[in-house]
Amino acid sequence: MVIAVLAVAIIAAVVLSILITPVLRARPPLPPVAGSPELGELQRTWLGGLVWPGGMRGVSAPYARLDLYERGLRAHGAVRRLLWVRLPDWDYLYTDVQLAELLVTRWNGRGGPRTGVGMTSTAGAWVVFWSSDASTILAELAGRGVRTSSTARRVGIVWG
Repeated sequence: MVIAVLAVAIIAAVVLSILITPVLRARPPLPPVAGSPELGELQRTWLGGLVWPGGMRGVSAPYARLDLYERGLRAHGAVRRLLWVRLPDWDYLYTDVQLAELLVTRWNGRGGPRTGVGMTSTAGAWVVFWSSDASTILAELAGRGVRTSSTARRVGIVWG
């Protein structure tokens, strides 16, 4: 009985993920949040996972987005709230991003991508965007004047 319930839950989660991914990809970008810098026009978007400070807090792919604009970037939830978790916005001008680096993990706790981009602001805030397209994201950021490191830094088990 327990195995049957577990199997139904797993199948439901897979079906929901398959159904919601096209909806998330088609969504227009969220407007800038109050107090965020004027980022300009949206130029590029990726879906992936997101980890932010506050313990092991994050969301798995495809429930997070990384948007590159003319003058800055935003890492945020593809939805504003996922279950009980309020997903934060991390938006900065490119000039305020101190470093973007390639991160690699041997295992991502939710079966998501094993590579990501760790970003730190000049104010010390940080976020990790997990994506199998991390090298392309780093190249895009480097082309926009952000200091990047493509030397893979290994990190432990992560969620996102």
